[in-house]
Amino acid sequence: MLFEVGLAGGTARRHWEGEFGDMGEIFPWESLRPEDYPPELVERARIGWTQNAFNEFVTCTVMGQLLTLMGQANVPLDLWAIAATFPREELLHVELCSRIAMQLGGGAPLAYESDELVYQMDASLSPLEQCNEMVVRLLCVGEGFSLPMLAGSMRAATHPLIKQVLTRIVKDEVMHGRLGWL
Repeated sequence: MLFEVGLAGGTARRHWEGEFGDMGEIFPWESLRPEDYPPELVERARIGWTQNAFNEFVTCTVMGQLLTLMGQANVPLDLWAIAATFPREELLHVELCSRIAMQLGGGAPLAYESDELVYQMDASLSPLEQCNEMVVRLLCVGEGFSLPMLAGSMRAATHPLIKQVLTRIVKDEVMHGRLGWL
């Protein structure tokens, strides 16, 4: 399967924009002009931002799996409610990364197997044990690693659009790692 993202438009789009705002208006997309950079750099960036979008896409899928495990484990509602916000934030990150790739000339071809998007849990573990494993792997390790990497990229970014997008992503990701420790 080829990784592609799109928007349904209409009522769904207006609802989505009501949640986060119109990404087409909030960010200065046109300020990123590929013709201002060497073609090989633009191509590397286009591939990198496509991969970033895909990584956020995969994280959203696994965050959904975490929500199911939290329900099966009957975790406290406040912890579950915090986690329930994460998939939407990850989808916003997919949109932001995809828009940068599009601004650089379009998403790069990226093939994947859809059945590999789900983390395979050890069926011998109880629901609480499975939930704990997912929290440690996804939030404590995965998000705990990605946050400082993203924050470093944000600090190093020199283009205002890239810095603005990474700032938004870092802002959202802080709680993802924090929940693991809660």
